[in-house]
Amino acid sequence: IIDDLAMYSHITSEEKKFQHCDPEQLLEEVKTELAPLITEKKANIHFECPHKIKLIPHQFKKLMYNLLSNCLKFSEPTRTPDILIKGRVVKGNEIQEIKLKPTKKY
Repeated sequence: IIDDLAMYSHITSEEKKFQHCDPEQLLEEVKTELAPLITEKKANIHFECPHKIKLIPHQFKKLMYNLLSNCLKFSEPTRTPDILIKGRVVKGNEIQEIKLKPTKKY
């Protein structure tokens, strides 16, 4: 993640483009980085997301790292963390909280 953060601070707009990636593979990289903490907490991590979606890889990894590390760091000491991360592709008109293009997939 340190490498990703350093890279993020120096990236150009060309490098901020979305790419078709497997989010599960990126999550596995994050889990490898957090392996000592995951093992210590005996955490169960489940991931449900479509394979190959458009995302910005280093931003996705940063998001997953922050989510997982916070879940683990702030978990109740007497309970085994059971973390479920779900994702799905939806059209803009399915999301009411913010204004998005109705037919575009997010």
